[in-house]
Amino acid sequence: MNKVREHACLVVFWLLIFSGSLDAQVSTEVNPQAGSPASSLRTPAGPKVGAPKAAIVIPSKEIDKLQRGSFDSSESEGVCLFRDQLAAELDRTSGKKAESGSKAAEILNAIDTIIGKAKRADIPLSKQLAPADVVMFNNMQEDLKTQQVLVLLERRRNRDIQVINRMVAIGDQSYRYGIEPSEGHPDFRVLSALRLVREALEKKPLQISSPTSGCTLDGSIYELEGEAIARIAKLNLASLDAVSNQLRIKYKMGPRIEREQLNQDDQQDWDDVSRDVAIPAKRARSFLLDLEAARNILRASEIIYATDSADASSSGGKMSSVGLTMSRRIEANEFDETIVASIGLWRLLNETDVLR
Repeated sequence: MNKVREHACLVVFWLLIFSGSLDAQVSTEVNPQAGSPASSLRTPAGPKVGAPKAAIVIPSKEIDKLQRGSFDSSESEGVCLFRDQLAAELDRTSGKKAESGSKAAEILNAIDTIIGKAKRADIPLSKQLAPADVVMFNNMQEDLKTQQVLVLLERRRNRDIQVINRMVAIGDQSYRYGIEPSEGHPDFRVLSALRLVREALEKKPLQISSPTSGCTLDGSIYELEGEAIARIAKLNLASLDAVSNQLRIKYKMGPRIEREQLNQDDQQDWDDVSRDVAIPAKRARSFLLDLEAARNILRASEIIYATDSADASSSGGKMSSVGLTMSRRIEANEFDETIVASIGLWRLLNETDVLR
């Protein structure tokens, strides 16, 4: 087995075995004077204390990508870039909204033409129009309501994409700089929503799956996940394993390394491996979880958009019918708990619209 394959397998082994106990191995007790400033050691907020940690499962084809180094962010040619797909999706929703708005305007003009045939205000419109005009008028009213609801759904979809953008940006900022919005900041609600779904993910093994179709917004977030995996691949994970095991044996410790119980030389060794390997790996794992949570929230938005649009079209624009199909699908247990939590998040947002 060559060195690259050995290292790739070590990455997968670490993600499967050590990701569940990393918090127990690494604490914030690393001596700030041993390396970078204390602020750089801050890690993103994880799940509530006591929540079960799940392993991250990497499909075999992702191991192949690690071996080929295809996640190297320096090679942008042919890569599905998040900023490009974000712009494309926002442009698409804006175009669809404008198209529905234009159709609504045309229908209004046609309705005005039919209404213009009536000459008496004291006689019902239906009694002043020919039967064919009455049918056309009723159909146009239904079409108008449909287009108006579709405009609303496109606005929601556009807003959803912007929320996803902020979620990815917050996760990226946390990963690279250890900075997260605090309570009271406009983005704190976005962070809270992201971590709510992430908490659901952490209750089970996390499957990092390939996108279902080509270069899409989901596919571009998947590429960012690859960057985090590649970051872990470059770390000397064997040194973390070796130092941790040596200290546990020497000091008869459990999974967690208690720094204050180490002698000065061992504290320095632990500080070095924590700063150079464990903390960057923990951040990369946290970034993976944030991105996978964002992907689930994005999928929920896509499901809602498709089903609600179908409801609007099939019901003639009745708002009372929009969402019924989604409710039936949830009751039929078509989705896992992470998608259901994400759908609930968007439904709450549609009622309150707090994330603008």
